[in-house]
Amino acid sequence: MTTESEGNKDFWDAFYVLKEKIVVPEKDAENPHFHSTYRSWEACNKALEDAGMQYHFRTLNEERAAGVAWIVYLAGQHVCINTTYVDKARHDPHSTGGCYTYAMRYCICTGLGWGLPESDDDANDAMGWEDPEVLEEPEVDTSFDFPEADPTPPVAPDKSEALTDTQIADLMIGFINMIETVKGWNGYWADNHSEMTALQSRSDKEYARVVEAYRTRKIQIEEKEKANGST
Repeated sequence: MTTESEGNKDFWDAFYVLKEKIVVPEKDAENPHFHSTYRSWEACNKALEDAGMQYHFRTLNEERAAGVAWIVYLAGQHVCINTTYVDKARHDPHSTGGCYTYAMRYCICTGLGWGLPESDDDANDAMGWEDPEVLEEPEVDTSFDFPEADPTPPVAPDKSEALTDTQIADLMIGFINMIETVKGWNGYWADNHSEMTALQSRSDKEYARVVEAYRTRKIQIEEKEKANGST
């Protein structure tokens, strides 16, 4: 049985050196329901293998959620880099498998700073969305009329390993602050609608933080584009 540790200085020094060698993969897969693209598991796995990273996942299966722990082997040590649970829509193998594959990509994308995974086929399987509603891209305006919360949001499992609402909000805000264009700002809300409504249903405080960051980023982008246009 593999013995895991928190990792000493040798491990983390080696991890960050290896991290710099990883080429962030392109979004090579498409979700036709949401008209969005995302990084497939195959693309994520290839990026890590090409950089020479050795790792494996430990599956986590609870009554209402399933997920994985991402274990990386470096400097003679096995260290858990990230752990993610995903709510089950149904108690069947198909839904559980969707939780596993989405959690695998979520662990890697958030653990390496690639931003939040977009809506995709794995999330559809995990959440039981067979024919989700097609979301129209919002127009850029100053009204900030955001979508209302889903009346039947997923319920987060009460497990210490799961991400807290504050951690989820921090990840969302970090991704929002990386948006550089008005088009990207417009697309973010539509691409992450399910995560937004789930967060709003659980925590008005954390949802408000994300909304404020979203508004502020639009102002920053407009000011930057205005400055570039005047130079």
